[in-house]
Amino acid sequence: MLDFCEHAGGLVTPFFVTKKGGKLRLIFDCRVVNLRFKKAPKLAMGSGSSWSSLEVAEGDQLWIAQSDIKYYFYSLALPAELAKFFCLPSIDASLLKDWLVPASLGGLANNQGRCYPRLRVVPMGWSWAMWIAQRAHQFQALLGAGLNQDRLLVDGQPAPSLKDGTPIVLPYCDNLNIAGTNRELVQQAKDGAVKRLRAVGFLVHEEVDACLQVDSLGYTINGSTGIVAPQPLKAERLVKGLVYISRRPTMSGKQLEHVMGHCIHHMLLKRELLSLFRAFYDFISQCYDTPVKVWPSVAKEARWAASLLRLCHSNLRRPWDLLVTASDASLTGIAVTSTLWDHQDVVAVGAMNERWRYRGKHPSDKPRQSALGLLDPLLDVESDNYEINPDFKEIPEHLLLPADWKLRYSARMFDKEGIMILEGRGVEASLRHRLRAQRSFGKRCLNLGDNLGLTLGFCKGRFSSYPLLRIARRVTALTVAGDLNPAHRWHPSERNTADAGSRKWEPKGAPACHENGKEERDIQKSKLLFSIPEEEGEDRANFEKEELTCRIIDKSQVAAVMPCTNLDYERRLAEFMSFISERGLALKTQPSTDAAIVDFLHLMWEEGRELHEGLRFYAAFVAKHPEYGRSGHLRLPRTKRALTGWKKLAPCMTRPPMPWEVACLIASHMIQLGHVISALILVLLFSLYGRPTEILELRQKDLIRPRSAGGFFTVHLHPEEAMIASKVGLYEESLMLDSPFCLWLGPLLLKLVTAPDCQDLLFPLEYHTWKLHWDAAIKAAGLQELGYVPYQLRHGGPSHDHFFKLRSMLEIKLRGRWSADSTLKRYEAGGRIEQELLRLGAVRLRAAKDAAKNLEAKLTAACNNSMPSSLKPSGASKRPLGLQRSSASGAGGRTKVSSSSSSPAPPTSHKQLRMQGWTPRGGM
Repeated sequence: MLDFCEHAGGLVTPFFVTKKGGKLRLIFDCRVVNLRFKKAPKLAMGSGSSWSSLEVAEGDQLWIAQSDIKYYFYSLALPAELAKFFCLPSIDASLLKDWLVPASLGGLANNQGRCYPRLRVVPMGWSWAMWIAQRAHQFQALLGAGLNQDRLLVDGQPAPSLKDGTPIVLPYCDNLNIAGTNRELVQQAKDGAVKRLRAVGFLVHEEVDACLQVDSLGYTINGSTGIVAPQPLKAERLVKGLVYISRRPTMSGKQLEHVMGHCIHHMLLKRELLSLFRAFYDFISQCYDTPVKVWPSVAKEARWAASLLRLCHSNLRRPWDLLVTASDASLTGIAVTSTLWDHQDVVAVGAMNERWRYRGKHPSDKPRQSALGLLDPLLDVESDNYEINPDFKEIPEHLLLPADWKLRYSARMFDKEGIMILEGRGVEASLRHRLRAQRSFGKRCLNLGDNLGLTLGFCKGRFSSYPLLRIARRVTALTVAGDLNPAHRWHPSERNTADAGSRKWEPKGAPACHENGKEERDIQKSKLLFSIPEEEGEDRANFEKEELTCRIIDKSQVAAVMPCTNLDYERRLAEFMSFISERGLALKTQPSTDAAIVDFLHLMWEEGRELHEGLRFYAAFVAKHPEYGRSGHLRLPRTKRALTGWKKLAPCMTRPPMPWEVACLIASHMIQLGHVISALILVLLFSLYGRPTEILELRQKDLIRPRSAGGFFTVHLHPEEAMIASKVGLYEESLMLDSPFCLWLGPLLLKLVTAPDCQDLLFPLEYHTWKLHWDAAIKAAGLQELGYVPYQLRHGGPSHDHFFKLRSMLEIKLRGRWSADSTLKRYEAGGRIEQELLRLGAVRLRAAKDAAKNLEAKLTAACNNSMPSSLKPSGASKRPLGLQRSSASGAGGRTKVSSSSSSPAPPTSHKQLRMQGWTPRGGM
């Protein structure tokens, strides 16, 4: 390793680090010497995560052989011209005589003065050491194995194909891995490579013949199952460390940095999991050398990582999904299109990574020298044969023809957000659309987008912008839930087939016409307004323009809240104004307004009202004065503090779930009172976890029959053509009537349908009428003191299904269409159902259980008696018997709703409905 010289071209100092087995590794501090060398060229190297890019066909097995070079760096000789730069600190020359150093190694004739030990081998710590070591190992291994350069498995280019059985080579420093689907060829290539390495003087040890499971670069590769995963012992230690961090110990950012480094190494198999970390980075940068108690946000991310690391693996047998999606967004909407590609096209496009686009120097920089082979690898470092090919492959144009793509999903965006955020929502929507089909689960999938920055971020797995990071986390949740391995590619916006679908809601230039005649005149007036010459009517034009703008804004603001909600808001605001006039308060300034609202809330608190009434009043005030809202420029800090204090002093009590037996008892009394339709609605609400309003808005065509015997009926909620969104603004939701305790519900509901495509309402009832039937049944059952309300049916269904293990929590979440997991906590307490049953008492409990046993028979008999299978003859009403609505044109415009019983509900006028806060549907 050493010889001696009189003059040193550069000095290095040795130090040691521990390695596996308790041995020491010799490294040299070459930082000063490295400044005298130019930067080493980029080198295409493999890593542990490179294994995840391989594709193994179904039925094949992956055979892997390994070897290792002993003392590799110190087996590489340095030329004399370079050795002079790597000298150790000087020593007394007389020591050479004592050590019997021969003249060939620098023994001095006089052995006087001082001399310098000089390295004859490549030192670990030199900036070019890794480049030289990797180049030498790659070249000799390929030469001995008889393989070409295109069989290298490296980061930054698509993995070689394994279909023909030809092995691939993954050299990493002193380690050599050879893999393939043909055991004999793998063993032959490994033996040839080892023979060649020994022939040139390397010491090869730790040989592993071709087998089906090995450990390589921190991962375990199982060739029989095709699974690449972190080594179990290391992964378990890391999980325990993350669990410890989740308990919020005291540690420094430097300590957390070590843990995060291991997490990143494991998550390279599933890059989307890197989006978990945000608080980790902040903690490391702010508390690097200072031990502090771990932040709650860091503890939360540690809990996430500890759970998801167990899912961090790569399946080499995972097939490609031939369904390719493209997403796009504009300032007004998002859209998703899809098409089917051939397998070879999907593989060719999906195997490329957008992060490789900017690797290496452009080949056209020196085309002549490159063609003639005159480039010097030490001067023209980008010309290295082992570097990544800079000729990045774009998506072929013939795959992006608009005629081959079909619009699958589009949604209007109402919030003002940046285009990057909207583009990210489009990517999320494309994954949601893909997961609607079971065939897409567990596959590699390809999505196209025209925002290069966003695509690069998804390929990297994380974003520095927190709004984009939140979207990346939602995308990660979808990929984990669907067991997907997504690939994101960029294509120009001119070829994005989803562009037109995302712009459906952009203005056409002129204002849209409205059906209301008054609004139509407003539009015509605006056209005349802008045609007024500026010098003749500038003041008048400005006045007319402001008047028209205010009128349109008022109409849009009123339409933002439902009519019945507006009536409730007006009642609460009237009470507030009465309070102000009695106290002599004023609302002239923001502080006085804030103080007046706090006084009114305090009065409500003293009167013993519930918190929801205070929140309802606050919502009414903000709806009337949007400048105090979330997006307004004024604030009510004291009001918000008062509501927070009210919540702490009198926390809201969640409604307990309604047991199935209680629901059956109420439905039985509805049948006895003649309200058969109301009983059907009650059972449907319980089964679908539905909201009363959305169930009452169902049309007859929204009840879909099963295609085959033994199938389930389906209910289509919130169709897009009806323009009635759900509570959270979603359309096109479908739920199956597959609850095992009421499989008979679908055929009974079918008796209400006159035609499969009928646009009439399925249930000819208003909510107020159904609520009257509910109250009457509650009274008949003697349940008034228990305080049951209809919305408890939405809580009772999921609690019942979870208690009896009819559905998983994920299925309950999807069926109830809840977005937050915290909402599901109430349904995990199965004991609440037992508590509610005990509240009934012995007599009512016995009646409830009998009602649950006999409900099917009662409803079937009631429906058969009031709704015969044969409808009225032609010329009569198209509605089923027992459901006909007759409208009388008498005084007051009363509308009668007759149920299937002999005692119809009393008529209610429109005036009475408005006094009660309800607005009848059109046509009533």
